Amino acid sequence: MTKTLIIVAHEDDEALIAGGYIKQNDCVMVITCISGRSTQIKAIIDNAVKYDFQYLPLNYEPFRSDNLPHLAKAITYIIGDERPDTVITHNPHDTHQDHKMGYNA
Repeated sequence: MTKTLIIVAHEDDEALIAGGYIKQNDCVMVITCISGRSTQIKAIIDNAVKYDFQYLPLNYEPFRSDNLPHLAKAITYIIGDERPDTVITHNPHDTHQDHKMGYNA
């Protein structure tokens, strides 16, 4: 079984970046880096149940570049623990600050 880790900034980004992928694959974990609004959190929890994926919120504050080392350490630990075959994240040329931070971590 292929394990996939999807790392995104916000609770709606997983649907935009990898919604089709999530629907077609087993053993998916979605990590969100930034703390979100309650409606976004409810939506991702609903999707996790509907499409059977694990959801792990890291809840860092948005637009805080000083969080990057801590975020990178947390993601490195998760990758080491989960040992995914595939990692999906934001495009390196994205202009949104939170998306850049998620990619760079």
